[in-house]
Amino acid sequence: MIEVIRGWEGRLTWPSLIKAVVKKMHCTYTRQALFNQELIRVAYESYRANNTVTTGTGPPVSAALQAALDRVTRLELELAEVKTREILLLEQFVRWASNASTRGLSGAS
Repeated sequence: MIEVIRGWEGRLTWPSLIKAVVKKMHCTYTRQALFNQELIRVAYESYRANNTVTTGTGPPVSAALQAALDRVTRLELELAEVKTREILLLEQFVRWASNASTRGLSGAS
């Protein structure tokens, strides 16, 4: 399902994502079910934060250049997802370390 988001073009909304998932996966999910999946939520939020709708007002570009620009855009989106996921994992680690410390657990044997 993350591939659906990464390959998305245009404005992304939960209803449109649900329709695309039904079309690709042949099963129905609710917005809440998709939102509860952390990787899907991070991909969705990264896409929404980094998406800039192109208006086509720039000069025409060759097919090879457009393919390269599309690849760069996709890779930037994936990088934003990875950075967000890293932050979430670091927060989880700090929470676990704090909980372990308050319960008298330490790394020393």
